Amino acid sequence: MILISKKLINIFFLFTIVITVSCADDFNTAIKSENETTEDSSLPSIYFESSSSYTINENETPHQINILISKASDKKISVVLKDTANGSAIIGTDYTLTGWDSPETVIFSPGETVKSVNITPLQDSEIETEDETIILEITLPVNGIINSSSHIVTITDDDGWIKLGEVATPRAGAAIALEGDWLYIYGGETYSDVAIDDFWRYNLSNGDYEILTSNGERAYATLLNLNGELYRFGGKDTAGNVYDRENVGNGIYFYDTSTSTWHSFDTSDTNGSWPVERSHHIAVPVYESGSIESVYFNGGKNSAGINVSGEMFEIDFTASPKYDWIDYTISHSRSEHSAVFYNDSIYLFGGYNSGTYYNDLWEFDTTNSNFSEISITGITIIPTRSGISMIEHDGLFYVFGGFDGTDCLDDLWYYSSGSWTKISTAPVKRAFYSAVEYDDSLIIFGGYSLNASSQKVYSSEIWKYDLE
Repeated sequence: MILISKKLINIFFLFTIVITVSCADDFNTAIKSENETTEDSSLPSIYFESSSSYTINENETPHQINILISKASDKKISVVLKDTANGSAIIGTDYTLTGWDSPETVIFSPGETVKSVNITPLQDSEIETEDETIILEITLPVNGIINSSSHIVTITDDDGWIKLGEVATPRAGAAIALEGDWLYIYGGETYSDVAIDDFWRYNLSNGDYEILTSNGERAYATLLNLNGELYRFGGKDTAGNVYDRENVGNGIYFYDTSTSTWHSFDTSDTNGSWPVERSHHIAVPVYESGSIESVYFNGGKNSAGINVSGEMFEIDFTASPKYDWIDYTISHSRSEHSAVFYNDSIYLFGGYNSGTYYNDLWEFDTTNSNFSEISITGITIIPTRSGISMIEHDGLFYVFGGFDGTDCLDDLWYYSSGSWTKISTAPVKRAFYSAVEYDDSLIIFGGYSLNASSQKVYSSEIWKYDLE
């Protein structure tokens, strides 16, 4: 008989229990390391390159999404990426996953710190009033820890926007006017603030274009169609000279579209004082039975680059035997603003003065010369901006893009009965573009956007937005 003390039995039992638990812990840790890494501050972080959200446009090519790790590792690192399907965008209708499936195991080989996947937004014909979202998520990290697990991609809608083409060289501040299907484009400003001396026309119906005979450098001038004659007023040249009328011939030049020739509109043809020189101003034609009766000029910058203040000039083409210049005093000093004529009134919006950008709307009643600010009663307020054009269509005033003091804008708004409504985000940002209404559509030409270094990137594109 072998005698074993009770104490020895207890020691043996205790040893067995400890060994068993230890083996189990090692086994579970080994299993977990194959599937998911527990949080360890020494491990690299895994995260989306953009903070928590990113915005793309419906008409963009595949959008690249980068997943990063904070530091290179000598181990293989992986994470599971998936589309949660919890966003408002619908896969297959609003976007596709390009080159990957959800869920997708994203593997970083030793030394790699970035992996990329693509999402392609899809254009649709449905008119959508809200942007759509895709919610992505990363889970189950191996040899790393997740710093931010979710990422939202917002698809902005571009319904109604069509790029018609490009014409001339890239520029901003061009003077444009319509005659039939032809969009006439005069001058503008390009890189290094160079004013352009050229004249083009582009057919909005079939895309034809041709260069015409120009008549001197001009940027930020206005061009108005008075019964087939295109009158150019103001603007500046490369040297910084700003004009009220042309230096040569002491008058305003106009282009006869029927004969393709330039002529001078001389000061001897008018009564009254001419407006002072200016650029970045507005010129608004007043129509009666389809013909222009007069044109109103307001604001802009003089030769010193200072805003012209306190005036609204009218040239009355119904006066005989000479046309009359009439000066109205108003409390308004703006440049880079916009205006339209509607129901016997001129409406002026936004603009710039002395470091301030505006979003106010004013009315000048041409029947009694009363000038007053319009009260905005709607909840949504259009942001401040300059470098804009405004058009009127079916009683609505449309404003696109512009510059807010920091960046160029890509939003389209309309005003009606005391309220502003945002209706679209364009495929492009633009400021100091030129705009007209054509065939129930908004037409914009040129302008510039800003790159990542806040440098101007000029455009020669023509875009169309269907207003119906």
